[in-house]
Amino acid sequence: MRDLTISAHFHPNVYPKSVKFLYDQAIEILCFVRATEISLSISGIQVRLSHEAAITGGGEFTRLTKLQMCEFRVTDGGDGISELVSRRCPCLEVLELERIEGVEALTLITDSLQRLRLIKFKTFLEQLQVKARNLRKMQVLHCFACSGWW
Repeated sequence: MRDLTISAHFHPNVYPKSVKFLYDQAIEILCFVRATEISLSISGIQVRLSHEAAITGGGEFTRLTKLQMCEFRVTDGGDGISELVSRRCPCLEVLELERIEGVEALTLITDSLQRLRLIKFKTFLEQLQVKARNLRKMQVLHCFACSGWW
């Protein structure tokens, strides 16, 4: 079986004003069972991570090893990302999130994660919990508000 890599870039600023309705609606990230890598850049669009599929017993990214997402917003405070990584991606080794908005807390519990990269969150994280026994590299830059210098 061949590996499947998905890469999508959607920037509404380059589309006509008739597409403006997308700003108020969410794009649902569907489950691609055969995908091994997913890279998404969704400038300013709200993303929803298919909760219904997870509840009904489907919706697992069984072969996904790398997930890169940037320039998007969520309204669930980060629960969808936490649930996706912790329960629906059993083989995920690399997670990279950059310039995202609306994530207040992340709880990542996974045995497969080896590299975690969180960069320039637009909404500062209040809480980050990572339990990943195979984690080898973790980079967190500009994701927490600093209260001052010590």
